[in-house]
Amino acid sequence: MENKIEFLLFKITEDINHGKSFNEIFDLVYENLKGVIQYNRIGIATLKDSTILVARKARSDGYIILGNDFEEDIKDSSLKNVIEKGEPRIINDLEDYLKKKPDSLSTQKIVSEGIKSNLTLPLLVKGKPIGVIFFSSRNKNNYSEKDSEYLKLIAGHIAISFERAILIEDLMKTNERLKELNQMKDEFISIVSHDLRSPLTNILIFSDMFLMKTFGELTEKQKEAVYMINRSGIHLRDLINDLLDLAKIEAGKIDLHKLKGKIGDAIKESINAMQFNAHEKEIDIKLNLPETEPEINADWLKIFQVMNNLISNAIKFTHEGGSISISLRYDKDNVEVSVQDTGQGIAEDDIPLIFDKFRQVKSKATRGEKGSGFGLAIAKNLIELHSGKIWAESRLGKGTTFYFTLPVK
Repeated sequence: MENKIEFLLFKITEDINHGKSFNEIFDLVYENLKGVIQYNRIGIATLKDSTILVARKARSDGYIILGNDFEEDIKDSSLKNVIEKGEPRIINDLEDYLKKKPDSLSTQKIVSEGIKSNLTLPLLVKGKPIGVIFFSSRNKNNYSEKDSEYLKLIAGHIAISFERAILIEDLMKTNERLKELNQMKDEFISIVSHDLRSPLTNILIFSDMFLMKTFGELTEKQKEAVYMINRSGIHLRDLINDLLDLAKIEAGKIDLHKLKGKIGDAIKESINAMQFNAHEKEIDIKLNLPETEPEINADWLKIFQVMNNLISNAIKFTHEGGSISISLRYDKDNVEVSVQDTGQGIAEDDIPLIFDKFRQVKSKATRGEKGSGFGLAIAKNLIELHSGKIWAESRLGKGTTFYFTLPVK
């Protein structure tokens, strides 16, 4: 008997170390314990909370009525002692037990399967109960204290193996659900962006035509109204574009089309694109480029997008009459770009949050300018796709400097 138990313990331990699934370990126990104890059915139930047991798995040489996911409250059941005191429970006449406990639905079900006696052991991990294991027979008076003593030797190993296997199974189910949710999110973003873009394009085209007096002169109030429509449309367009960019990046669907070039040229193009916004707030943009710079491989549309996000962010949080300084330096390994503003700065505790798409820092745009809130998250992802790094340094009331590096090779 001891040799059989030792062999089973060895097999269970081996399967734990090889990451066997819950079903595989359960089948191992079912097939190999027959030489230790007589049974026609084995069932496993785990604790959902302190008094709710959930049937996880059952295997029998006959039909099964008490199936998976069956739940029962055991607060008034003799199973409560099994859980709370860690004591085995032997019922050698389930039909007689059912007369005393007629409300026990689980007993009704296994009796209807033809089961007549039952031995229940607690499954303990580090002294804490995780559930119970049931050994059931079609014969009355089938189990003794000696049987429970034998099974106590392996119950601990069984508990550890099942806990690990159940955890892996639950993680796999959660992972599958997350994949489904992620696919639903991608489909939602695709549908929304497509359905929004078409009418939004018309709004922007016609508001531009009104502002260009294509349909005649407008009164001042009409101009203001059309201007607000146009600006809101642009904000919505940028938000949709940022959402799509972020979704593509996170899905790994962004392809980099790298070409040799100088990052100074991308910086100049971005300054030209942002000059109008800076001029509106009388912000001076200064550019400091070295006399020479190395050519690097990069997707220049993506780098242009990063620069636009950083300069736009600097303009948004810098007061009127302030300044922005953009500098470039390099060594044999990296080129480093810095975008420094004289704005309101960022609190030290908020700096780690600024690249997180789901967090907003306390700083407010000086004119209430709107943004998607995703610009810095997108910039970080695009720089990291280029094997670069991005970070920020700031002091409240003194301004902020964003840095990023790109590899020379």
